[in-house]
Amino acid sequence: MAVSDTVETMEMPPSLPRGAQRVFLVVGGVGFIILVACLVAYGVFGERITAGLDDACAEASLDAGLKMEMAGNSTQAILKYRQALAGTIADDELRYRCIRSIGDLLYRDKRYSEAVAMYRQLPAEAFDTSGAYAGYSGALWSLGEAEEALQLSEPWLALALKEGNVEQEVWARESIMRGARVRGDVETEMAQCRRIIAVAPCDDAVLRMAVMEHDQGDVPAARQRLEAFLKDCDNPAWKKSARTLLEKWTGES
Repeated sequence: MAVSDTVETMEMPPSLPRGAQRVFLVVGGVGFIILVACLVAYGVFGERITAGLDDACAEASLDAGLKMEMAGNSTQAILKYRQALAGTIADDELRYRCIRSIGDLLYRDKRYSEAVAMYRQLPAEAFDTSGAYAGYSGALWSLGEAEEALQLSEPWLALALKEGNVEQEVWARESIMRGARVRGDVETEMAQCRRIIAVAPCDDAVLRMAVMEHDQGDVPAARQRLEAFLKDCDNPAWKKSARTLLEKWTGES
């Protein structure tokens, strides 16, 4: 059989009708125009389009981290919080919350250097509640960074007083006391101690105050303070310390 015969006997695919070809070309052209428009729109508005998704993902990771934290799983909580930070978070407060949460968890896990590194990423306005200072200050004191810890004490105390948060006030004043002790400033230490006792009469600041009174030679005042503490307060460990001091001072006047 000749090649030409084979070609002549092969079935050729049917061609589209003339009208159908025109429709096909029009639809294809419109689709191409829409594609180009979408690419241009994404280039111009892409950040706005994805911002909502980023925020939603960040909030989901933040919620997951909070659940892990409440369950006592600090490792997974830190992981989820870091996932929240991995993307672009448009909401500054959301980002600050993630960083603070990671810092607080690292502090509780006694990973003080890592905790301080996280806290240092935060601007001053991120510390908008007195409680935001507690972990940062504690981590700094644990690392022996007294100067930086003391710089936090005054704004910490100011916020605690503004909020009426007695617990945070006590902790902030204890930080100031600690700094005064480092400097050998007994007057400031005693002044802060008195203020703590005024708002928290069963705090262990009572023991510290008694010791300072004893060291200054006012043994009767020190003994009287500890005896009142034993009568009015319930903390077993602190009461044991008070009894130990009283026994140690027996015979002194």
